Formats: sequence, C-alpha cells, structure tokens
Amino acid sequence: MPTPQEIAAKIAAIKAQALQTQALAVAPTPSNSVPTVPVLTGEIIPPTSTALAAPLPGSLSLHAGFSRRSQAVARRIICNVTAHTKTGKTHFALNDSPEPVVHFDLNDESEGVVEKFLAQGRDIITYKVRLPSKRGDSPSEIMKQFEPIWDELKLAVYDACQLGQGTIVYDTETDLYELIRLARFGKLAQVQGYQYGPVYAELREMLRWVTETKMSAVYLRKFKPLYNNNVRTDKWEPSGYGDMKYLVQLNLEAQRWDPTPETPEQLAPRFGVTIKDSRSRPDLTGQVYADWQMSVNHLIEVIHGRV
Repeated sequence: MPTPQEIAAKIAAIKAQALQTQALAVAPTPSNSVPTVPVLTGEIIPPTSTALAAPLPGSLSLHAGFSRRSQAVARRIICNVTAHTKTGKTHFALNDSPEPVVHFDLNDESEGVVEKFLAQGRDIITYKVRLPSKRGDSPSEIMKQFEPIWDELKLAVYDACQLGQGTIVYDTETDLYELIRLARFGKLAQVQGYQYGPVYAELREMLRWVTETKMSAVYLRKFKPLYNNNVRTDKWEPSGYGDMKYLVQLNLEAQRWDPTPETPEQLAPRFGVTIKDSRSRPDLTGQVYADWQMSVNHLIEVIHGRV
C-alpha cells in the first residue's frame, strides 16, 4: 500500500498534469468556429468574439486574476440525496445519470442494485472502499489503519475528476464523513470543534475538484434520529457533514410509497425524490419527481431546460 507521502506526490503530479491540460483547453477558439452556449432556458445563444475579448475597465488586469464570466452553464447537477434505508437513493444515482458513473461504494449496501444496472449496459465504474475488519484499540492505532484508506480514496476521487464528464456518486456521504474523521482523529466523538477545520477544508477541496469540471455529483446521505437533551425524539436529521447542504446546488429527499388499502390499483412500491431547495431554481421547492422522472438526467432537464 502506498505511503501517504507517495500518495501526496502522485496527487501533486496529477494536479500539474491537469493544469497543463486546462491551459491547452483555453487556447483561443479559431475565428471560423463559434461555440454555442446552453443557458437555463434551454435557448442556445452564440457568444460573440468581441464581447468575450472586450478589455476590462479601469485598472483591472487579467494578470491580477480578473476575468469576464462566461455565460456557459454546465449541464449537470451537484446534489445531496438524503433518505431512509431502502427508499431508492442508490437507484436514483445509478439509474439514468450522465455516463460514465463513478460509484464510490463505502458501505456494502449496494449489492444487487449496481449489478441490475450493469446488466442493462450502464457504464458504471465502482471504487470499493475496503475497511478493516477490526478497529484498533486507541485513536493512534485507528488513525494508522484509516489514514492510508482515506488517502487512497482521495486520490481515486481526484483521478475520477480527470474524466471531465459523467457522474460521481458517494454511497454514502455519511460514511465518507465518518471515514475522514477516523483517518484524522482516530475517533468519532469527543473531538473539539476547532479541530474540524482541516477536515472541513479537505471535504470542500474534494467538492471543488468536481465543480471545476462538467461532471455531476450525487452525495447520498442517511438519516439519523434527532435527540433532545440525550432523549431520542420521533424526528430525524441528515447524518454527515453539516455544511454540505449549503455547498451543493440541490438538496433532495428520496421517498417510498408502499401500496395501502386506499390505493388498491398500486401493485408495487413507488419511489421518488422531493426537491427541498435549489440554488438556481428556488421555484421548484417541494416538487416531487417519481417513477421514470426519478433520475439525474431528468432533473438536469428540469433545472437547465431541454436542448
């Protein structure tokens, strides 16, 4: 297993290669080819070369990091999907999402779901996080166990982002958050709040790797019971990195409706997702997308319009 230093060196090499690739990608567009730009309405607007080349006002300099914002909007979604068990969250992530789908399996709970879609010809690449069968007896021992696992996962996420297209699925973000805490603290409780700063920075950095591409990302999250003064209530709350709901573009909740005596025509459970909030389309809050509409590609059309 590579050492953390070797992994860090490889990440640095990949970053350098990615920066070189990005520099080539932003070369001037030939004058005889004008790219088209999709916007939220689905309308195709060709940008004019004069607008993009217009000088910056006053003393602003491109060399100082200023630039004119492109009108281009990546046709993708970056979302949380919070759900109780067996409500279809993994199905949503893998069913109809931009390919290839890079599936980070952190909990052994997707067996039978992934295989179903592979049989349908879906392009799914799985990275299986293998955890030790027994944890160490002290935080230092646990850190030694989990640090290389976390570092290799982080490297795999960066590698996946170099695809530049497709979908990244964290199954689940709840387990991801637990893994980084075991790697950095060696424990899940009795950690001072100020110590979480570097952990949060790492998680935000991993999200930036995705946002700097055109890839979609789906963070699957579990619910956990809500406690009040150490007394369990009948309410539930998302389990995972608390600020993730503010960092993504879209927060969803997966739901399942089983047949009832009041719905005799329903022969099997139905599944769907509810939009809890959307950064670019707040008007969609509360909308439910069920059955065939329960897919990443359908929500991309809902958010960005059809092309």
